[in-house]
Formats: sequence, structure tokens, C-alpha cells
Amino acid sequence: MTAEIRLLVLAVLVASSGCGRDESGGSDGDAGSDGDADADGDADSDSDADADGDGDADDRPVFRIHVRSTTAAVEHADAWSGQTPRAYASGYRKYSMLRDAEDPDPLVVFDHGDGWVEAGYGDGEDTVVGTAVAAELTAGRYTIGRTVMSHVRWVVDTTLHYEGNPIPGELDNLQILSDRTTIDGETHDQGWYRYVFRAGGLEVPAEGEGAPLGAQSPTSGIGIEALEGETVFTFPIDIEVVPQTPVDVDMVFEVNNHECFRWEDQGGVDYAPGVFDSDTTASEPVRQFGGNSFAVYMDPL
Repeated sequence: MTAEIRLLVLAVLVASSGCGRDESGGSDGDAGSDGDADADGDADSDSDADADGDGDADDRPVFRIHVRSTTAAVEHADAWSGQTPRAYASGYRKYSMLRDAEDPDPLVVFDHGDGWVEAGYGDGEDTVVGTAVAAELTAGRYTIGRTVMSHVRWVVDTTLHYEGNPIPGELDNLQILSDRTTIDGETHDQGWYRYVFRAGGLEVPAEGEGAPLGAQSPTSGIGIEALEGETVFTFPIDIEVVPQTPVDVDMVFEVNNHECFRWEDQGGVDYAPGVFDSDTTASEPVRQFGGNSFAVYMDPL
């Protein structure tokens, strides 16, 4: 293929997988410092926040928010094919808790402004995405969590079919979820995306705007919506905040990402079950991208 045709093939692939780009926030491809893609799942920060919880100004107990990932096998009730992304991460900008859906004054636990802390979703990864001094929080029982996300990146395997030739490769993706997100030294608004198709020594990028928000797993219990240039995840919690705690407290958001990139196999020529296939006109429709389920708990309880 000429370079021009390769670009056209990728552009069509990107457009076709855009309607199936039902990812959340997720991808969780993985990133290095300032958002450089890193397939080993390491996560870094583009925020002034103390990501490890050790940089507090005093010795008062702190309230830390963890994002913890597992890829332990789970049974999927749908009839779709799936794969666990080889790299997957997303950026956390702000976390609030509400007493109920009508709470007029949510408790803001952390707010990185336009910055972010990136959490990787490889098996066993555990990232502190924000902290607060416990004594400065408002006591009470909170039933709704609300997170503002900055971006998502992920890498998945794909086979591109061109002129009867299947080309196995990978799709390395970055999508901006909230306005004014700076990554790779550039600032973009919600909906900007960059995809890179790689196969052998070939590496072809494509980028643009208008990427839609993706659907979460129907079993995850997480809602997603775009609000005033931000992507907001909402989910049920049951958390009692005790500002007078004598010890540090860790709130853990644990998500299962086993085969969380899911698509519906089609009957194209040379298409294979369990392989994410695309050609120059369409990709197999993506039905889910994001965690299968989650749990929120406190440590110590």
C-alpha cells in the first residue's frame, strides 16, 4: 500500500470504530510522564496533586482515594467477544461525594483543576488519585460518588482487512474527556482523539475531534455524561466520613477490567471469532468499553 492509501484505510477504520468506540474512560492505553503512551501500564501525573499521599503539609490523618484494578476472570452474560486491553489508563481530575441525589452542597474530596492524576488499569495496579486532610472534610454518610475524568487511553489488538489481506496489528488510542486537558505537551478539549494503527514496522496516526462518549458495561452501575465540557462518572457508594479519625483512611475504588473491551463479531470474509476485525468501510461494532463491575470500600473499615 502507498502511504496515502494506508492513511485512508486508517481514517476509515477510525471513523467506523468511532461509532463503536464505546469506551469510557477508560484507556485506562497506559501513559508515562505527561501522557506519553507506555504499554507497561505505568501511570504518572500531570497534576500538582500529591499522587502518593506522602506530601501533606502536616501530620494530621489523611483521606486517600485509591483506584485499584483487577483483571481476574469473570463470567460475561452477553454473547459478545472481548479482550483485556494490553494497556489502559485514565486521568482523574476531581472527586466529590453527595449525601443523596438532591444534595445541594457536595463534599469535594480533591480537585486538581485542569490537571489530572492518571490511574492504570493493569492487573493489581493501585493508584492514589487524590488526598484530603480528614479533619477538613464534612462528617456524614454519603451515597453517591462523582468523578470528573480528563482523558482515557488504551491499546487493543485488531486485524485490518485490506484487499483480501488480513493485517494483524494494534490500535493505540487517546481520547480527551474534558476541556482544557494538557497531554503530550498539547492542550485539547472534550472529544479530541488520536489513534495510531501499528503493524510490523508500519505506524500510521490519525487524529480529529467529535469523538462520542462510550457506553459503560450494563452491569457496572456507573453512569456517564458530558456536562459543560467535562465528562462525569456517577456511581453508588456507602461511605461514612469521620473527620476525627486518629489514623489515615483509604477509600478504595476497585474495578474489574477482565475482557472489558467487547465487540460483536461479524461474518466478513476471513473474519475470525474472538478477533476484533475491521476493513476499509467498517469495524466490528464495539458494544462495551469500561469496567465490568466495581466495589467501593474503606480501609480500615
